Amino acid sequence: MHCKCGYSFLKHIRKALKKQQKYPFKSYAVISDEEYTDFLQAEIDALQCENKQSYDFYKRLGRAAGYTNSMHICPECGRLVLVKKKSTEFYVKED
Repeated sequence: MHCKCGYSFLKHIRKALKKQQKYPFKSYAVISDEEYTDFLQAEIDALQCENKQSYDFYKRLGRAAGYTNSMHICPECGRLVLVKKKSTEFYVKED
């Protein structure tokens, strides 16, 4: 996953995970309005699971995670990078 300016988010994610550090860029979970109710129900289902270490809990949590997209702010050029399930969109902030 790269920004149009060439910044590699994936490279910096791997480096941060390896060193157990925070990512060097801001990122956000994004859920579409159409899927928000389904996402909340999936989160509730996961939280109602009694054993938080069970396969069932992680299966439910994975279902909730399937509703999320992500938005990253490129630390090099400031673009907003919206990573959706099937596409990536780039936005430039207006002054």
